[in-house]
Amino acid sequence: MERVLPSEEIKSRIAALAIGLASNCDAPEQAVDELMRSKLPDAQTLPFVGFLTPDGKWVAGFSGYKDTKAFAAILAEVEKSPLLDATPAV
Repeated sequence: MERVLPSEEIKSRIAALAIGLASNCDAPEQAVDELMRSKLPDAQTLPFVGFLTPDGKWVAGFSGYKDTKAFAAILAEVEKSPLLDATPAV
């Protein structure tokens, strides 16, 4: 990921979409662990990545390395999600 996240294409898009949360994969917070296990049940390779709405609804995610092209495709999926349409409360 150290070559993908600094990519200007990815950096600007992810900055507009997300904030980061780092969790210790050996002892994650219970809520994070439950969410990731339920949405990525077969995940075995770091990083584990999940995109959620501000109120915690799952939008998309993946596990394992993604090159710039694959990461951009996932961001496109997230950007098009109707779950991210802002409501007055958001």
